[in-house]
Amino acid sequence: MTWVPSAKQARSVVFRAMGLLGILTAVTYVDFRLHLNATTAGFTYVVAALLIASFVGTAEAVVTSFIAVAAFNYFFIPPILTFTVADPQNWVALLALLTTTLVGSRLAARAREQTKDALDRRREMELLYTLSRSILLSEPGEAMTRRITYEVAHIFEFSSVALYDARKSQTFFAGPEELGPSAPELEHVMREAAVSGASVADAPAGMQVFAVRLGGHPIGSLAVRPLNVSDTAIRSLTNLVAVTLEKTLAQESATQMEAERQSDKLKSTLIDAIAHEFKTPLTSIKAAASMLLTKGDLPAVRVRELGTIMDEESDRLERLVSEAIQMARIEGGKLQMNRREIEVGDVIQTAIQETGAALDGHEVHVEKPDGTVRIFADSEMIDMALRQLLQNAGKYSRTGSPIEIRAVKDEAGALIEVQDHGPGIPESEQSRIFEKYYRSASAASSTAGTGIGLTIVREIVKAHGGRIWVESRPGTGARFSMWLPEGASGGNVK
Repeated sequence: MTWVPSAKQARSVVFRAMGLLGILTAVTYVDFRLHLNATTAGFTYVVAALLIASFVGTAEAVVTSFIAVAAFNYFFIPPILTFTVADPQNWVALLALLTTTLVGSRLAARAREQTKDALDRRREMELLYTLSRSILLSEPGEAMTRRITYEVAHIFEFSSVALYDARKSQTFFAGPEELGPSAPELEHVMREAAVSGASVADAPAGMQVFAVRLGGHPIGSLAVRPLNVSDTAIRSLTNLVAVTLEKTLAQESATQMEAERQSDKLKSTLIDAIAHEFKTPLTSIKAAASMLLTKGDLPAVRVRELGTIMDEESDRLERLVSEAIQMARIEGGKLQMNRREIEVGDVIQTAIQETGAALDGHEVHVEKPDGTVRIFADSEMIDMALRQLLQNAGKYSRTGSPIEIRAVKDEAGALIEVQDHGPGIPESEQSRIFEKYYRSASAASSTAGTGIGLTIVREIVKAHGGRIWVESRPGTGARFSMWLPEGASGGNVK
């Protein structure tokens, strides 16, 4: 195929040729007008040729050398204004001038190429440093494979980049230019490169594919377009990508191991807590039943007292089972609600009565507006949430301290607050107390619990489209605020 220069390239060649001819014409004119001798004129031509060679290509420098020799012969070698060389010694001068200009041009061109190569290597080193810095600063758990693909395209200014991770059989794309229909065919080529470890220079969509190796074994492949870096840089780039893939795999393995360890720890903690929570009412029921069976002559008052204990502890056991069931439904996304219009004051009174023994030793103060506070909600769910907040208030408050409940109506819904006067919750733990199984370090050793109660409350409130938060300062107690919308919203917890 014959190469045909474009109009822009042709104009550039013409302008450069005219520039070179202009420089030589100016040198010749000045030397001739000043009547310089042949030796001095020859030096001026050498200087001009070297200067031109320093800023243009080798071909232009060679042409300049021959034109300079021809002008030197015509204007300064006797006989003047002819190309005839009368004295054989002048041939030596012409050859010396030609040799000097050619050698000087070649040396200048080589120095220019070396300078350009050095600048290119410096630029590539800076780009590789920027990429490695981005890898080192990545956060654990971040999607590094996708990020490294974007970073390679962005930092190295590739128009298209594709990264294939063989261990996950996933391909990631980045860059301002889309691959379009060529993407599936490119993925096939990249998979083969990841298996064979061989690079492909003529991949689909004009991409060049390079195997990504770690320890001599291919673990993926990288495709780029256009290839605007050296072979050394592309090898360093694939090594960085290999390190990133290995780092990502190591982080995922460590995260999975930590999650499994935490899961085992939480399961163990939950089993211990549930065993303790279930054992307490069962022990009371068993003791009361045994006394009724073995002591047949108990006074009626004592029998009534034991019956009351059995009734209350049975209710407590039932609530524990209900909470466990609700937690399972929440985790499975199967929490169903039966919404209807309810009066908040009635739900508060019901929750206080059902909480029972957990509030013994505490005086409960209820503050609500004179009128009714109505919302559209599931009364059983809201009752369960309030019971949980009241149980926590009674459990963590000092004996004899009051517990305050406040209901406030606003334009969009109702705000219910439960205030205790216990030790309070440290600020560092307030953001975590609604997490499943989480228990404060200070409370876990002194107070029984499973760590799922507040999680249930949060999910119930969320299912109603509301919000829950806590405000507390150590030593002043904690206030849990639960806002519920007035209208029907929300649905199943998913």
